[in-house]
Amino acid sequence: MMRSSTLRLAVSAAVVLIVATTPIAQADSTVSSTALSGSVEYVGHTLTWAVSGASAAPGDLAGSYDGVVPAGGTVTFSGSASFPMWPGATNLSQGASLTGTSGVSFSQRVGQGTYTLPYNLSTVAPKADDGDKAGDVIGSLSASVYSRNCNDSDICGGPEITVSLAVVATNSDTEPPVVALEKRPGIYANSKRKGAVDYPLKLTFALSDNSGKALGAMRLYSGGTPVRTATTKGFVKNGRHTLKITKTPSGSGPFYWCAQAKDKAGNYSAFKCKWLSIAVPISRAGVNGCGTAGYGPTLESLQNYFGDVREYGYAEDRTKVRLRNACNIHDAAYNGITIYDALDKRFVDFRKWSRLKIDKKFREDIRGLCRRELSSPKRMAPYLRTCQNGVGLAAFLVAIPLKGLSAVEDAGANTYFEMVRSYGGVGFDADVTTPGIQPQRPPTTVPPGGARNPG
Repeated sequence: MMRSSTLRLAVSAAVVLIVATTPIAQADSTVSSTALSGSVEYVGHTLTWAVSGASAAPGDLAGSYDGVVPAGGTVTFSGSASFPMWPGATNLSQGASLTGTSGVSFSQRVGQGTYTLPYNLSTVAPKADDGDKAGDVIGSLSASVYSRNCNDSDICGGPEITVSLAVVATNSDTEPPVVALEKRPGIYANSKRKGAVDYPLKLTFALSDNSGKALGAMRLYSGGTPVRTATTKGFVKNGRHTLKITKTPSGSGPFYWCAQAKDKAGNYSAFKCKWLSIAVPISRAGVNGCGTAGYGPTLESLQNYFGDVREYGYAEDRTKVRLRNACNIHDAAYNGITIYDALDKRFVDFRKWSRLKIDKKFREDIRGLCRRELSSPKRMAPYLRTCQNGVGLAAFLVAIPLKGLSAVEDAGANTYFEMVRSYGGVGFDADVTTPGIQPQRPPTTVPPGGARNPG
């Protein structure tokens, strides 16, 4: 599901330390300590130790453990074991260990002298699984250091410090994944015409999360309606992922696509979208020439009165000017879609066009059609002027009841222009992110860029 939300967060872990004592010799040979660092002397032996990366154990853990280390953090156990030997000989053993390391040790029969074993052992605390909750004990480690000597009768003495480390989930993953959409410039079309980019259209986004994996989802929209949906195959590694579009998708547009990711902790990325210029057949815009009910009954009656074909001149000069293409392109442009403009001979994405710009183009398209049909012979010049200009809409409406059908002979490009300016607003889609015609321009849209100027 594509949505923004904050759900349960994944957890990290910590190491909690307990210091205990272990008898290593006959009576009175044990030493107790509960600190994360310190030193102890016993029957000539000296131990020093320190656990770095640790902090005091919180709350109910304090009675059993000495400290906490964040999951994935480095735990270091360091110090030394030392023993001075007087004249004579003894069997001396010293050692230090930490789970996950090979440890260090010394064992030898020694004579007079001072024997010191330094140690510095490090390991990385395990990480919590996504299902672990803060406070869960998820594993254990152990650290110890000892120094003891034994006579030839196997009577031994010396201290040993043991540190038990519990791995505990303490922190939560609140960092959301990130998605980045790659640009796809150009106009895609199933066409060999110049100016079109051929399929396939590859919609690619990069996905990343601090956990290394996330679930990705993407949707392709046409005018605010989802027309294609895809998801990654479960939680996938960070990287680039692609949805391949091999032909013109369903819908009329305008098209945009969005992607979002979710990690196992339930964090959602921002909802990212980009617009696409995908050309569709002009028939998908619901066009029907110069007569449509989409603009309301007044304009419909006027357009039907004009019809797709205008005629200028008399007798042998009578010439038809076919305006159907201009009307269809105007209707498609009001919808903000991308089409092949049969008059300008190029692909056009009308999403960013204002209503006024579209209406001006409509007027120029009509003037171009007038020039195509009425530029010759020279005696057609008066009719060309009428076709390219014409009376204003107010004068035309007054003339209709007086002249009947002959009033149409005074109409031209300006007449059509004023007609759509006065009555066409209801057919202009001012929000192409919401299905249907929305004549009111919204303050914002998701994605941005869906609001169009209806002025």
